[in-house]
Amino acid sequence: MEETKLDYLVEYEAFVNTFKKTEVSGEEVGELIARMVNHYATINLRLVSALRDYSRVVRELQNSTDEKTGKPMSSAKAEALAAATSEAHTYNTMKAHVQNLQEIVNGLKSLQKGVMFEYSSSV
Repeated sequence: MEETKLDYLVEYEAFVNTFKKTEVSGEEVGELIARMVNHYATINLRLVSALRDYSRVVRELQNSTDEKTGKPMSSAKAEALAAATSEAHTYNTMKAHVQNLQEIVNGLKSLQKGVMFEYSSSV
């Protein structure tokens, strides 16, 4: 996984900085929700691919022989070794991004409700 910030993080941080300085409308928040949901769909598909890659590593390890004992590798040892691979890191990172996006979308929905309520109360 790249160390640079993904587009959704850059976009969300820009929105938060704007939100601190000026009022935003419910429509603006709704547009951002739609963009974040699009990012969610894209990253969720990347998560599926990362899981497939990680599962292949686990399978390969489980089908191998333990060098110390000469016996088939135990599932627990295979999982422990697989957890230290780049495939595991990518999978866990993608999982974190999906969770981030879920939280961002939920937070934006709450913000949108608040903005809409404030607008309707002031009219």
